[in-house]
Amino acid sequence: MLPKHLSSQLSSADVPQEGVDAALLERLSRQFATSASEHDAVGSFPRDNFDALQASGLVAFVAPKAYGGGGATLAQAREVIAAVAKGEPATALILVMTYLQRHSLGHAGSRWPQRLRERVVRDAVGHGALINALRVEPALGSPARGGLPGTVARRDGDQWSISGHKIYTTGIDGLSWLAVWARTDEPAPRTGFFLFDDDSSPTFRWTALKPDTAGLSITYARPSYAGAF
Repeated sequence: MLPKHLSSQLSSADVPQEGVDAALLERLSRQFATSASEHDAVGSFPRDNFDALQASGLVAFVAPKAYGGGGATLAQAREVIAAVAKGEPATALILVMTYLQRHSLGHAGSRWPQRLRERVVRDAVGHGALINALRVEPALGSPARGGLPGTVARRDGDQWSISGHKIYTTGIDGLSWLAVWARTDEPAPRTGFFLFDDDSSPTFRWTALKPDTAGLSITYARPSYAGAF
């Protein structure tokens, strides 16, 4: 279930309230179901599924129309996720995560710079780029319990450099954008998210733990594009 503030923001999008093409969703469900067991058995990322979602305009479905997205409502997004989950649940989970992150970047109260928000959204519209947050750490566990992350952001000129260790993030080997939760090294630390694109991927090392999970180690990261506190 989505937080109330996200639900209300998604529902208020300036788009018609009609449902999504039912025939398209049924076709995608059947298509995804044919390869679900294979992806599950070997732990492979379902790239073929996301290619199909992109071809149908559904990767950027909830992104603002002003940036070329679909501007979908919560009800419309639920239709898509339900259909995808019917065919292949892991694809649906990755898509949910990218929907939530995409919406947080695009809504009116976002603290991300506008030029960066537009770049991330247009990357989804044009290339099907996926995004998720990296939050959970070995010592801290879930951020919901409170506390400061062990991942540290240090000033590097007018940008930030990040170092730390995250346990996992959903869909890691298919992500184009990474929103890394970290604290600053200032006397009074601030916490926030620092955004990286896949051009920074050589600075990240992730390791498959078993077929259905993956861990990620940030050994050292080049300067991020921005931090949102």
